[in-house]
Amino acid sequence: MKPRIPGWAVERRLRRIMAIARIETLQLARDRVAISLIALVPAVQIVLFGYAVNLDPKNVSIAIAGSDGSSVERAARIVGETGYFTIVGKALPSGAAGRMVVAGQALVGIELPPSPDEEEPRRAPNRARVVVDATDPGAVRSALAALETAYWRKRATTFSLDDGAAIDVDWLYNPERRTAWTIVPGLVGVIVMISMLMLGALTLVRERERGSWESLLATPVDALDALIGKLSPYVVIGAAQGAMVVGLAQLLFGLPVSGGIWALLGATPLYAAANLLLGFAFSALAESQMQAMREPYSSISPQCCCRVSCSHSGGCRVGPERSAKCCR
Repeated sequence: MKPRIPGWAVERRLRRIMAIARIETLQLARDRVAISLIALVPAVQIVLFGYAVNLDPKNVSIAIAGSDGSSVERAARIVGETGYFTIVGKALPSGAAGRMVVAGQALVGIELPPSPDEEEPRRAPNRARVVVDATDPGAVRSALAALETAYWRKRATTFSLDDGAAIDVDWLYNPERRTAWTIVPGLVGVIVMISMLMLGALTLVRERERGSWESLLATPVDALDALIGKLSPYVVIGAAQGAMVVGLAQLLFGLPVSGGIWALLGATPLYAAANLLLGFAFSALAESQMQAMREPYSSISPQCCCRVSCSHSGGCRVGPERSAKCCR
């Protein structure tokens, strides 16, 4: 038969935890470093990733080479329909577009085949060639996808028996293709992770430097009470940060949120507590606050890489019909 814990013992333990949490909250309100981590980091990341980062490139330089004027004009119209490109060379001699890409004067070059009258007899017809500067594939990938879509739309219109036929592209979940709708939802996890790791890493080592941790353990408070009491205010802060990021995303970027938003906010305290415990473990190994600030980066890098690989594999989607499909 298991021994029953008296109710008064549980009540005393809760009182001790609440007292430590209250003291930690008061100390946190006076700590400028902690306040900057709580308030400054989310604000900077939301502004940086929401406004400065743009995965939808514009004004991609392109050159068009070809001797057939009608083909060049048709290619220029297709390029102009995409809205991604700026034509820096048009109707260039054969091979000139590729040379401009090699020289760094254009990111994309289109080499059109000669007109049928200029082709040599008994020789296979030449095909159009696209030369791309792939030193930064992310800068041109979406622009080339739009160019390919415009090309096939033009082909469908030209060779269809129905003159009104065309290809319609439906952009699901992010019809305006806004980069903020793709990046900002992931900041819910990133901001909570960074803040909780840093705050957890500073908790114990700061108390040891002040000499207050040993004094705290000399009181009737045991180690478990001290741990829960000191970390519980940060769990509340982590949940508040997650809710703040979601609210700012809706306010600043018009991010549509639907589905299990309450499940997301309910799981945020558990996620914050896990990162706090990891930061607390780093704090137990660190000898100074500066060392405690450096050690969490060994944990932040793998987690960020995991999120990046997940986002590139199509694991997270945000849009009018579904707010997020979480990475599994």
